[in-house]
Amino acid sequence: MRAARAVLVLTVLVAASAPALAGEKQFGYVYEPESLPPGAVELEQWVTPRLGKAAGVFSELDLRTEIEVGVIENLQTSLYLNLASTRAADARSGRRSQGFITNDKGEQRFSDFEFDGISNEWIYKFSDPVADPIGFAAYVELETNGTEFEIEEKLLFAKTWGGLTVALNFIFEQDWRSRASREPNRALHFDASFGVAYKVPGTPIGFGLEVRDENQLDFYTKYNHAVFSIGPNFHIYTQRWWATLTVMPQITSPTPTYKSYDYDAYEVVAVRLIVGVEF
Repeated sequence: MRAARAVLVLTVLVAASAPALAGEKQFGYVYEPESLPPGAVELEQWVTPRLGKAAGVFSELDLRTEIEVGVIENLQTSLYLNLASTRAADARSGRRSQGFITNDKGEQRFSDFEFDGISNEWIYKFSDPVADPIGFAAYVELETNGTEFEIEEKLLFAKTWGGLTVALNFIFEQDWRSRASREPNRALHFDASFGVAYKVPGTPIGFGLEVRDENQLDFYTKYNHAVFSIGPNFHIYTQRWWATLTVMPQITSPTPTYKSYDYDAYEVVAVRLIVGVEF
C-alpha cells in the first residue's frame, strides 16, 4: 500500500512539474488562441456522445481524429477524420414524436455508423494570452463528406494569469447540403462560447466551466433553432499527453420544441472527451 502511494505521489509530482504542452486544450468546446511551434506534431482523439431527445431513445457518438502540425511561427494546420454512430428508436411505434430525430430515409428506428467527412483547419495567432495584454487568433475550418459542405470561422480571445485562463470565441458557420437531404440545404450558424479554466498549483489537474450560445438560421433567413448550454470541465496533463472532459447539458432555448428546450436541433446533453499526445 505504501509503495503504491509513493508511486502515485511521484507521478503527480512529475506531471505537475511538466511545462504546458503547446497544443494542450483546457476546454472541450472553447478554443484558446494558441498554435504549435514550427515542425511540432500532435495527435488528438475527440469523442462526443450526444444523448437524449424529447421522446424515445436517442444517442449519437461523434468521433474525430485530428493531426495538428505547426507550419510556421504562429500558424498551424490540422486534418480531421470524422465518423458518426447514431442509434434511435421511437417510444411510440409508428408515430412521430415531437423533438425526435429521423434519418434521411424518414426512419424513426435505425442504427447507423457512417463516414462524416474530413476537415481542414487553420489557426493564426496574432497575440499571446500570456505575454500580451490579450491573446487573439483567427480560425477557419473547411469540412465536406462529398454531399455536404461547411465553412466555419472563429475569432478566438483569451487571457491567462498564472493558472487561471479566461477564453471567449465568436463563431460563424455556413452549411450547404444536397437537396435530397431532409435538413435545410442552406444554413447559417452564429454562436458564442465562453470558458474559465483553472490549473490547481502543484498538481497535474485543472477544472473549469464552459458556456455556449448557439443559433441557427435555416436558408440564411429563418431563425428556427437556438440553445443555451452550460457545464463543467475537468483537465489533466503530463509531459507527453493531456486529456479534457466537458459535460454540456442544454439549459434553455428561445426556440423551444419541447417545454423550454429545443430537442429538434440539439440533444439533452453533450459530453466531449479530448485526448492529445505530442510527438
